[in-house]
Amino acid sequence: MILEFDKRGVFMKDFDDLAGVELLKIENKEGFARVRLKDESLNAIGTVHGGLLMTLADTVAGNLISNVSGRIATTAQASINYLNPCFGSEYIYAKASVIKEGKNLSTIYTEITDDSNKLIATATFVFFHLNKEIKLRKDK
Repeated sequence: MILEFDKRGVFMKDFDDLAGVELLKIENKEGFARVRLKDESLNAIGTVHGGLLMTLADTVAGNLISNVSGRIATTAQASINYLNPCFGSEYIYAKASVIKEGKNLSTIYTEITDDSNKLIATATFVFFHLNKEIKLRKDK
């Protein structure tokens, strides 16, 4: 089975769309994404829900390593550190970087910031590479 990315290198499904994840770009072994926040993005105390932060981090990290390796990768391990609450930001942003690209396992580090560039969370992921190639599409 070959899955195709669109011309931006995006391989996203309905869950990511539902969460509002927008992949901005992937280049030089870095990936960038954002989510526009809405009332449904917040938890009971009015900060961005931790599950949304994890979704954003996992989505950009997975798209990054799959794009860089040319193979589908699935999350094998994930760890997130919630460092600051996020109040009143229009967007949250994620930047993912490849720490180590291996034959079977790769490690990605992701930082999430708000509109003022305050560090909200960091996450580290280990991805397992499946033996399924990805073919880039010319357009969507």
